[in-house]
Amino acid sequence: MKLKQFILLGPPGVGVEKQAIAVAERWCVPHVSTGQLIREAVDQASDIGVEARSYVEAGTLVPDTLVMKLIKRRFEQPDIMLKGWILTGFPRTLAQAQAFDEWWLTVSPAASTAIHLKA
Repeated sequence: MKLKQFILLGPPGVGVEKQAIAVAERWCVPHVSTGQLIREAVDQASDIGVEARSYVEAGTLVPDTLVMKLIKRRFEQPDIMLKGWILTGFPRTLAQAQAFDEWWLTVSPAASTAIHLKA
């Protein structure tokens, strides 16, 4: 069985999160929201959350290295590895896209699919 591995992209207001939630529920795969991962890390005062808090409070992008640490931690969980995933809020930068691509290809033989939503 081929795992469903999708990155949903789109401009603000197009409904990326809403579509991701609907698709994830239909396919029974986890929806991974980078924004939610960051909020949870900050709320839980995890090591990454402590580092990210100042960026979140300033309303600036969390550095690529911290975002990649969060993504890697989440994607190493069994539900992701066994079921597949729908990812939103990522990548925000070219560096994130390149880092994810390089890392994911070492973890999974299948490349992910990016979908760009337009309204």
